[in-house]
Amino acid sequence: MKSGYTIELSKRFDGIFEENIHINYHGGIGEYTDLCTILELDILDHRDIDLEYELEQYMQSAKEHDLDTVMHLPCLEAGTSLDTCKLLWLVVPESYEGFFEAKELPIEEYKKCVDAASKHGIKYLILHATAPRVSFEKEEFDLFCERLEDLAQYAQSKNTRICVETGGINEEELKYLIDNYPVDITLDLAHAKIDGIEYEEFYEKYKDRIPVIHLTQIDQEWRDSHWEIFREGPVDNAKFLKILSQDVNEKYIIYECSPREHQKIKEFVKKYGE
Repeated sequence: MKSGYTIELSKRFDGIFEENIHINYHGGIGEYTDLCTILELDILDHRDIDLEYELEQYMQSAKEHDLDTVMHLPCLEAGTSLDTCKLLWLVVPESYEGFFEAKELPIEEYKKCVDAASKHGIKYLILHATAPRVSFEKEEFDLFCERLEDLAQYAQSKNTRICVETGGINEEELKYLIDNYPVDITLDLAHAKIDGIEYEEFYEKYKDRIPVIHLTQIDQEWRDSHWEIFREGPVDNAKFLKILSQDVNEKYIIYECSPREHQKIKEFVKKYGE
């Protein structure tokens, strides 16, 4: 299996979040190659960057360090402070009430990222449907499917693959998506746990359609706080690493947590994932 951290090109989020889960791209990535064989490039907010130029620079650095890449499509628009950030989705459920405001991102913005990924041979593109505990009504899910089909077919034409991430969207809906559209699944263990999905059973059912897995830990209040994977909590990352280590199919494992405890994370992965 290939595994590694997340990295983000924009500087818009600097100082907004108390805990930054991303590697500081502008500070270099070489120090993490004793663990990482892949990075997840999060295109959270690309408004202030020359995406083509920045991606070119990043890919050159990744190549120098022999790192593979998956990409996370836009999912969060930065504000001037934490409470002015906005979630970005294809469809915003009318029932949504959360800390962040949510808005629909035009599909053409997603396609710009598909084009950039395709140019550099990035195959898997992660897409949020909604978020944990945020579900669709039938009409909203139908609209989501309509827009996703457009995006997924476009991605397929560019030799890339959309991976819909668990979180809000339920198992029945995910099965419908992979049965009817050219998409796969990103299994986020924290999101699945919060939504009441038995992630081990889910993985066994659909592992042939799950190329990307997010490992992290939720806090005592069952919030997706991106705690380090070695911390105790509702998500059993140790057990799941053992499961993944026995899978003969290539998987992309992303540690969605701060790299500040890199040595502990590396030791944890070595203990349970090898």
